[in-house]
Amino acid sequence: MSADREQALAKLRQLRALAPTPAAPPASTPFGRTGIERRTWDAEEAARLVDEHFVPFGTEVLTGTERRETMVWLSGVTEWWTTQDELRALDDLTAGLPLQEVLRICSEEGFTVIGDREVMGDRHIFLLSEDGLFAEVFLNPGPAGDHTPWSLTVYGNLAVEDFLLFARCHDEMRLETAPGGRRVATGRMRWNLCYASGSSGSFRAAMAALRASCQTVTPWEFAPIRGWLGGDSPRGMAGHPSDEIARVARANTRDALDDLPRQVHDLLGPRLMAARPAS
Repeated sequence: MSADREQALAKLRQLRALAPTPAAPPASTPFGRTGIERRTWDAEEAARLVDEHFVPFGTEVLTGTERRETMVWLSGVTEWWTTQDELRALDDLTAGLPLQEVLRICSEEGFTVIGDREVMGDRHIFLLSEDGLFAEVFLNPGPAGDHTPWSLTVYGNLAVEDFLLFARCHDEMRLETAPGGRRVATGRMRWNLCYASGSSGSFRAAMAALRASCQTVTPWEFAPIRGWLGGDSPRGMAGHPSDEIARVARANTRDALDDLPRQVHDLLGPRLMAARPAS
C-alpha cells in the first residue's frame, strides 16, 4: 500500500475518533422525519453492501469490521443530512464560515491558493493540490461590498480502486474508461458554505475517503469542468435565456482557466474544460 493511501486511511481513522457515532439518527434534523429515515436507510444499505462483499471492480483498501464501520460512519457524515454539530466536531466546513477559515481548512487538506479573480461582481478563489485536484471557492458580494463564501467545488480525475469507498464521496462525478481499461472518475464535488439546512457533508471525510479509494490522475485525461465555474448564472443574468447564460458563463470560465498560473497547466494538462456543456 502506498504511503499516500496509508496517510489517507490514518486521516479517516482520526476523523472517526473525533465524531465516532454520527450514523446514529439524531433526535431531529433540519429535514424532520424524512431526513432521519433516509439517514437510517443509507447506513443500513452501506452495511449491507459490505456484508455482501459487493465489489463491482477494483479492490478493498479496508477489510473486515473496520470496513463495515467506516462505511456506515461515512454514510452519516458525507450527505445532506449531516448536521452542523457533527461538522463542528470535525473542525469542518460549516455554514457561514468566514473566508479565512474556509481557506485554512482547505490548506489543511492539501490545497494552496493560486489565483483570485473578480468577474461581474462575483469573486472566485482558485486552489490547487500537489496531487492534482483543482478547487474553486465562489463568493457572492454582500450589501456592504464584501464577499461571502457561497460554495467550494473540487475538480479532478481519479483512478478508482475501491468503488464502494469512492461511492461515499464522489458527488457529481462519472466513470470513464481510459486506455488499458482503467476506470477514471471525472467531474466535481461541491460543498455548500452558505446554508445550515442542506449540508453537503464533511469536506475532510470526503477528501480522506477519496484519497484512500482512488489514485489521482495527472495530467487529466478527461475534462472535469463540463459546465462553468461559479454560480448558476453570471451576476445580473438571472432570467436570461439559458443559451445566453451558458455562452457568457463558459466564456468567463475559459478566460479564468487561461489566466491560471503555468504550474496549473503543467500539472493538469490541457483537458480542463469540456468542449460543450453537459446536457
